[in-house]
Amino acid sequence: LKLPAPLDTTLFILRGADGTIRLPLDFPVTDKGMSSSQITAAAIGSASTVIAKVIAGSPLRAVSGVTRLLGGGQDKEMAPPQETVLSYAGGALELSPDERVILDTLVQQILKDSHAQMTIQHQLGSADLYYAERLVNPSQQESLELLNKLTQNKQHLLAERARLLVKARAAYATSGPAQVSAVTERLNATSRQLGLTETALDTLLDTLRSGADHAKRRRTREGALAIAQARLTTLNDVLAQNTIKDFDRRIRISAPSFARSDEFDEGRITVSLVKTKTK
Repeated sequence: LKLPAPLDTTLFILRGADGTIRLPLDFPVTDKGMSSSQITAAAIGSASTVIAKVIAGSPLRAVSGVTRLLGGGQDKEMAPPQETVLSYAGGALELSPDERVILDTLVQQILKDSHAQMTIQHQLGSADLYYAERLVNPSQQESLELLNKLTQNKQHLLAERARLLVKARAAYATSGPAQVSAVTERLNATSRQLGLTETALDTLLDTLRSGADHAKRRRTREGALAIAQARLTTLNDVLAQNTIKDFDRRIRISAPSFARSDEFDEGRITVSLVKTKTK
């Protein structure tokens, strides 16, 4: 399927207001029927025609590889996507200070450019899978030790969340936006850690009860996906602390998948930023 514009641009143009993509395909089917390969070829040809017509009639069109957004009587040229990779240590949910600086730089760019859009995708690293496997599939002795640690950690997080709730109420009543944002972010992070701890406790207790080895891969998959989702939720909360106009339209976060990569140990979030081209 040959696209008349870059993939990101084409998907943006085809996507409806509700976020879905629907293509009305029209091709003839003979009385004798068609093979699957013939149907595929006909569908591709019809889809190519529909896409070309939509691109041609859209205010967002590609010219010499450059996307132009027409608005306000002047052309807005969009630069090629700028990809930035944020790395996470195995099992870690928060960005390191250095990675957070990189994210803050990206946030400043999207705040300065009202036409900029951000797409976020997560990839699990081999260290994430190792961490998840050890966490949800420990030995009997490790299970008992981990059960004690998780129980203590849960009590600590419950106390910390209660303390931050009091602090957050006080900040909303007496403090400025910066302090409110900081304490809210800490409260959200603590709540997420508590949720993961409770999930780990439930999984661990289930493991101790059943002792079934056949569920090992399933538990590892669920644990790894929980790590990925927690990272994306944390990142979304950090971005939401900023006043980004049309947040839901301009910030797109892909659902996490279990697709692993042995090419790198660390977990990764790739941020693709499309900005207005400087003239």
